[in-house]
Amino acid sequence: MNAKAYPHLNDLAQAAILLPVPERSKWTCRDRFIVHEQISAIFKIVRMLVCSEGRVRARGLIVSGVGGSGKTMIANAILREYPELGSTDEEEASQRVVRITMTNAREASKIFSRTLRAMGCPNIASYSHDEREELVVELLKAANTRLLIIDEIQDLLKRSDAQRENAFEGIKFLMNEASVNVLALGTDRAEMTMMREEHLVTRFRSLKLAKWRVGPLLANFLDELESSLPLPERSRLSLPATQRLLVKESKGRLDLIVERVVFAAALAIENGVDRVDMGYLERSATEIPEYFAGRVPDKKSPREAAPQGIAA
Repeated sequence: MNAKAYPHLNDLAQAAILLPVPERSKWTCRDRFIVHEQISAIFKIVRMLVCSEGRVRARGLIVSGVGGSGKTMIANAILREYPELGSTDEEEASQRVVRITMTNAREASKIFSRTLRAMGCPNIASYSHDEREELVVELLKAANTRLLIIDEIQDLLKRSDAQRENAFEGIKFLMNEASVNVLALGTDRAEMTMMREEHLVTRFRSLKLAKWRVGPLLANFLDELESSLPLPERSRLSLPATQRLLVKESKGRLDLIVERVVFAAALAIENGVDRVDMGYLERSATEIPEYFAGRVPDKKSPREAAPQGIAA
């Protein structure tokens, strides 16, 4: 079988299509990150925040959206693009991007502690608050950190006014003293959280990840997603009828759209079918692929094992 015979697939999927069924199904269910129009503006701003040097005033970006809109995957992609680098003869060690979460964090001390931990600092509990404050600034500067990602920022709304103000003071302190820019990620309440602090309003711009709707943006995304599915034939997932089904049943959530399509593709692979059709998209609402679920596959060949009513 020649992988080059499948021009509708990207390079990785063309290689994966040669795998045996178990490995191909498992490969199909892996996590994937697809850059699309909704997040292109986010990455442009992030690159500006990471690469800008010598700014007197640190800046920030708030990215908000419903759960499952891809915020965590965005953070992971940024960390992959700007990995921690060890020292060489020519360059000192650096960690240009650091990520923490505000889950169960109440005050600035937690922000400092989690930042230190993300930078590999040992024995954090042995330091006083003032020592952590000084050390975190020292390490951020030494590592040439340009961006601090703060996930689940909306959790500050669960805190008392005093705790929330203290946390905001911690964020402002790092921006001012370490000249580190901030990317705040959270649900639809994230913007509301940050905009409660008047001193941060002028420093942050805001972008929202909208729910997906039927249209050209979703069509382009589904075409890109389809190119990553190792199936011999085109499934034409961007057709309006398919878009309507996915949007209706996912309520526009990106993670549910991707899971539905990926599970449908894996089910098709396991049953020896060459493309995803509406039948497999409907089945993937309730069925989990065998190799993803860890079940022992049927001894029959994929085509022989295909359920009644499904084209094989």
